[in-house]
Amino acid sequence: MATPIFIENYEFQGFGGVSSKCSLSIYFPTKIEQSALVVCTQKEGAAGTSITNGFELILDKLCREGVRGKHGDDLKEILSKNSSSVEGIFKKLTSYFTNKDIEDLNFYELFKKEVIVWLEVYPECVGIVNDRVTVQRVYVTKDGSPVWSNFLEKEYIDTLGVRYEDVVSAV
Repeated sequence: MATPIFIENYEFQGFGGVSSKCSLSIYFPTKIEQSALVVCTQKEGAAGTSITNGFELILDKLCREGVRGKHGDDLKEILSKNSSSVEGIFKKLTSYFTNKDIEDLNFYELFKKEVIVWLEVYPECVGIVNDRVTVQRVYVTKDGSPVWSNFLEKEYIDTLGVRYEDVVSAV
């Protein structure tokens, strides 16, 4: 995978309009047919909606921004190094948004075809388990509902083409 885009304080509007933050790392593949990997990390001490409760809100906002080029400067740098795969991911994203009501998106196809692989990371003492970092993969079902995996081990993360240490380092 190419060098990720890292957004330390990704702001999203949580439940009840409350301002919420997380960290995002977006890894782009070295080959066009591979998935983009999004690592969403709960920020320690962050007020607002958790990344688990805000999953759909974060996903929706990130996809809209990506398609519209909001993170353009970061993307330009990666595009210059790895043009075909990054352009391919955003072309795939754009194709799922085309001819659909922008207010009624279902992300099932993005996950079914693994255009995006999404991981949630909770630091030690933040959220799920107090004595260690936890990593879970999130899927979207056909009806648009998210489903979380069991806690993922280092060996599984390594199969995604990124080092476990890099995934949990944003913690």
